[in-house]
Amino acid sequence: MTRWFHRTCSHSVWQIEDEGVVNPHRQAFLGVSLSWWAFDRTAPALALGLASHNLVKCDRMEYQFAAVPEDAHLIVPWSAVSRQFQMGTYLEATRGTRPTLWGVAFEPVRAVLM
Repeated sequence: MTRWFHRTCSHSVWQIEDEGVVNPHRQAFLGVSLSWWAFDRTAPALALGLASHNLVKCDRMEYQFAAVPEDAHLIVPWSAVSRQFQMGTYLEATRGTRPTLWGVAFEPVRAVLM
C-alpha cells in the first residue's frame, strides 16, 4: 500500500490538525475541488509543484501530514485522473516537477501531523 503525505503552511496546519482531515479545496485552474498528496515524503517543493512563490508567499513545505492507512484508498495517482483536466498537461510540463509523485483526493482524507 502506498503511504501518502500532504504538505501545508502555518496558515492551514491548525485546521487540519483540529479536524483530523485534509479537505479538498477549490482548484480554480482545474475547475474542481481536490487535495494534493505525494508518496515521497522527502521530495523538494518544485518536484511536488509547490514552487509558486510568486503567487503564494507562505512555506507550503513547513508541515507534513500522513494519510491514515484506512483512508489511503481515497487518494489516486495523478496519472489516473490528469487527462480529464485541460490544465493537466501544463502542470506536468512545468520545469522540475515530478507528476509521478502526485496523488489527489476528491473527498476528505484523515491525516496525522508528522
